[in-house]
Amino acid sequence: MSVLVEPRLDHCLIQLLQTFQDAKVIYASSEKFTNEYIESLGNKTQAQFRNKYRTADLLLVDDIQFLAGKEGTQDEFFYTFNELNLAGKQIVLVSDKHPSSLGKIKERLTSRFLGGMCVDIGLPDIEMRKAIIDVKCQARGLSLPEEISQFIAESCPGGARELEGLLISALSLSRLSGGKISLDDLKAASSNHSKTKGAIPPGTVIK
Repeated sequence: MSVLVEPRLDHCLIQLLQTFQDAKVIYASSEKFTNEYIESLGNKTQAQFRNKYRTADLLLVDDIQFLAGKEGTQDEFFYTFNELNLAGKQIVLVSDKHPSSLGKIKERLTSRFLGGMCVDIGLPDIEMRKAIIDVKCQARGLSLPEEISQFIAESCPGGARELEGLLISALSLSRLSGGKISLDDLKAASSNHSKTKGAIPPGTVIK
C-alpha cells in the first residue's frame, strides 16, 4: 500500500498496465468517490458501488484531502481501504499535504495512510519533464522534433499540468501544420500561454 503526496498519477497507471494488462484499475478523485457513494445511498445501490471499488487490483484516489469533514464517506472509504488492503491489493492515494496534516480526517484513516509508504514528490527536473513529454506523445501516437520537445521541457519549470498545457499547444500546432511545426510558432504559442496566467477579470471574459 502506498500513499503519494503529489497531484499526478499518470506514470503509476501506465507502468502498472504495461506490466499487468488484465489488472482492474480504478482511478477516481475523492469528489467522484463521494458523489457516487451519495448517489448509491439515494438509489439503494450500495452493493454495486462497493463491488466496483472493492474488487479493484489497483485503486488510485486523487485529492484525498477532499474527504475531510465528510464522516459518512470516510467510513465507507475506511471499509473499502481495509478490504483491499487485506486482499493484498494496491492502493495509491494523492493529496496536497502529508497524511498527518489532512485536518478533519478520522484518526483510524490517518493511521492507515501513515502505515503505507509516504512519498513527497517535488517538481520534475528537466530530464523528467523530457520523459513526461515523450510518454504523452507516445500515448497519442504522435511525435515532435527534438528541438520542440527540448524547448517545452526547458520552458516549464513548474508542475506537470503546466507542461501538459504547452505540450497540447504544440501538438495542436503540429496537427494544424501537417506536422511541420516550427520553433518560432511554438515560442509564440508559449508567449500567449504565459500571458493567461493569473486571474482574468469577468469583463474580459464577457468581451
